[in-house]
Amino acid sequence: MSRVIIDRVSKSYGAHKAVHEISLSVDDGEFLTLLGPSGCGKTTTLRMIAGLEQTSHGRVIIGNRIVDEVENGVWVPPERRGLGMVFQSYAIWPHMTVFDNVAYPLQVRRWPKDKIKVRVLEILEQVELSNLAKRSATALSGGQQQRVAIARALAATPDVLLLDEPLSNLDARLRAQMGEELRKLQQNMKVTTIYVTHDQAEALALSDRVVLMSEGRAIQSDSPANIYHRPINRAVGNFFGTPNFFEVAVTKCDKTGTSDYRLSVSLDGWETVVVSPEARSVGDQVTLMIRPESLMICDDARHRPGTSQLRGHVRSSIFKGPTSSVSVQFNERLINAELHSRDIPSEGAPILLGVLQSEIWALPKI
Repeated sequence: MSRVIIDRVSKSYGAHKAVHEISLSVDDGEFLTLLGPSGCGKTTTLRMIAGLEQTSHGRVIIGNRIVDEVENGVWVPPERRGLGMVFQSYAIWPHMTVFDNVAYPLQVRRWPKDKIKVRVLEILEQVELSNLAKRSATALSGGQQQRVAIARALAATPDVLLLDEPLSNLDARLRAQMGEELRKLQQNMKVTTIYVTHDQAEALALSDRVVLMSEGRAIQSDSPANIYHRPINRAVGNFFGTPNFFEVAVTKCDKTGTSDYRLSVSLDGWETVVVSPEARSVGDQVTLMIRPESLMICDDARHRPGTSQLRGHVRSSIFKGPTSSVSVQFNERLINAELHSRDIPSEGAPILLGVLQSEIWALPKI
């Protein structure tokens, strides 16, 4: 295993700056995901770590060794960085068997034949392909080809595993299954892993930590739960689903028993208490975020402690099986709610929504 440090790394192509002074540290055995839309710089960042692109500024450190620092003329080629890499296309050789595909990087490193055989069979067992060792790569399904690519990347026991959209060519069901298997394999082998994807659900499900990127910059680096429930700004919150945002006035601020604060806020007669990462003054305007799935239908006769209620009318409802996406008119605003499909009021009918105050997030100042 190895720690990876990206220190003020930038990459320019002529006048275009693809990556802007990104600094990240990936711990031993950590699964870190670079997440963002196409063109945000995540793949370029991965390729600089791999040595497939040279930095324009900054440095890359793997383990205790600087592998790229253009200012001091340091450049270690990809094959000497102790990495395994899985590409979006898998890049397995169709004319080789499964065994030979996985064995190839060991042959390049001139491992003895007996050790190659032991290691290949060992890694094929871990990815559950040992019974297909003699099969041609062209006879494999997409999911099996992906496992071969992962096995080949892990065969030489790399210090760091790099994966660039490795599941994007699979259908939704197989993608979810292979994601779970990949995460389990990574945890078992405890290999430091950097993963690139544009898929929000995939990033949240697989990662120890997610780095959201936009326009070549790292916007927020945090645990999946925090980046989803506690975004640092509206853009990060908007990247995941369709959250509701409200501009409200602070009427009171109290310290909690943790590092957070409790703000009492008011909007058009609606008063509630929300969670804030920082203190605010009375009269401050703050932006609240409420995720659609945090809302629930309430009973007029009962009011759960710690719950805030919003009364409105149903504007529209889209049935999605177990849940329905419901648009609710609240004063002059529309609220998005993901509600259980049973007992959804008809369009135009009144509805009382509730949300736990602990799930209402006041965005921090930037």
